[in-house]
Amino acid sequence: MPTLMIVDDEALSRFNLRTLISRNFDDVTVVCEAEDGAEAVEKYFEHRPDGVIMDIRIPGMSGLVASRQILEGDPRAAIVICSAYDNFSLVSQALDIGVKGYMLKPVKKDDLAEKVCRLFGGTYSPIEALAEQRILEMMTSGALADPLRRDLNRYYGDIEHGLMIAINVDEPAGEALRTQIKRHAPRLGYALTGRIGPLTAAFLSPVRDADALMERIKKIVKDVPCAFAPVDGGDWARAWAQAGAQPARRRGAKLMDALDALIYDDKLGALSLETLAVQLGVSPQHLSTSFKEQRGMNFIDYITLRRMELAARLIDSGISTADVAQRCGYSDTAYFKKLFRRAHGMSPHMYHERTCREE
Repeated sequence: MPTLMIVDDEALSRFNLRTLISRNFDDVTVVCEAEDGAEAVEKYFEHRPDGVIMDIRIPGMSGLVASRQILEGDPRAAIVICSAYDNFSLVSQALDIGVKGYMLKPVKKDDLAEKVCRLFGGTYSPIEALAEQRILEMMTSGALADPLRRDLNRYYGDIEHGLMIAINVDEPAGEALRTQIKRHAPRLGYALTGRIGPLTAAFLSPVRDADALMERIKKIVKDVPCAFAPVDGGDWARAWAQAGAQPARRRGAKLMDALDALIYDDKLGALSLETLAVQLGVSPQHLSTSFKEQRGMNFIDYITLRRMELAARLIDSGISTADVAQRCGYSDTAYFKKLFRRAHGMSPHMYHERTCREE
């Protein structure tokens, strides 16, 4: 659930904002409030809210100075300035330091809705997404050097503790799920990796309520296989090993059941990895990877084995070798004979003769 901090020296203004938020955003929680700039900076790093609504004219340091200090400590902080002053210079200064927006008092419902959605609905550039993916891959492989770990702790917050979430899902469904999850856990980082199928891995730092977060995400992903593992002491590699393989195995088993239902002997000649992948709604690469993980052999080798079993039964029935080759999907009879000899230790003709003698 997204969390918010309200910074304003007037109690009535804070009350009005809380009321507007509670009436219009069921899933947004105000976790803390501050009355001056110093308190705002202190409480931000204590609670790590997902968004901040910051007044400019507050005691001590101004809202702009407090926002700058917060962004220096956490460049990913999402801040919206709220002020009674419609001053271009103030707006320009606010946007220059990296805030997400600027709204005027008294706050109107529509303006608040737009700005809060902007706080929790931001997008990353491709470069940021690639960097985040690389960081997570290093964390999950145990290759995170101490200097980089210290930098990431300053940037993300406490990465020594968190929650690993593994969701096994193909694109574009994976992108849709990540968008939904992001609304409930904005400080979630993602990476796609091919090590265990099309697996979406995620880390959250810090985890305020891991059990509640897990329950919310389970409702979002519904029937999509997923697994969770807590992280303590920065051991993301262990959490990855614990959570990462579980959904891939479960989803892979279901995929194999669906695949078996499509492989009939009378269709073996026309089957291909590409056509089956289309029928199953997955990519050919994912189907190939899942098949090898689940069955311990390549898909092509499996289909060839099935075709040679069918070929033996057809040879037994007296069909010519050329016709058997065609029905098994081979236009080159010589190549078919080579595969048949490799599978059965003899040519199709010899196999038929042996069958006749045994009868």
